[in-house]
Amino acid sequence: MPGEGPRVLPLAGTSTEHRYLTPAGIPHNDGVMIRVWEYDVPETSRAEFERTYGAAGDWVKLFSSSDGFRGTELFESLSDPGRYLTVARSAAESAWRAFLTEHGDAYARLDAATKGLTTDECELAGGEVG
Repeated sequence: MPGEGPRVLPLAGTSTEHRYLTPAGIPHNDGVMIRVWEYDVPETSRAEFERTYGAAGDWVKLFSSSDGFRGTELFESLSDPGRYLTVARSAAESAWRAFLTEHGDAYARLDAATKGLTTDECELAGGEVG
């Protein structure tokens, strides 16, 4: 958030802490679908990864083409260099499915184009909350 320093947040269920890098959209969880992804990024790709997954990056541009987009956040691990979390929000699971129906080809192209930025990625959580 403007004027604030980085926030340190523990990763649920672990002692790993992450630095809050960028919000894009509305940062609340009431009645939305959330998807949480974890990425391992080599040092040589970190700047490009942060640009691509950050608030003005290609993923946010793609997601924001959907009426159901509610925001994304990017977190960087403080204790494990190169480990990142993303939190993506949609209005509801039906909005996420509608986005994939309408933009599935663009999603697949961007996913393929960004594969080389990471050495590993894993969806940690997904579903409706609130």
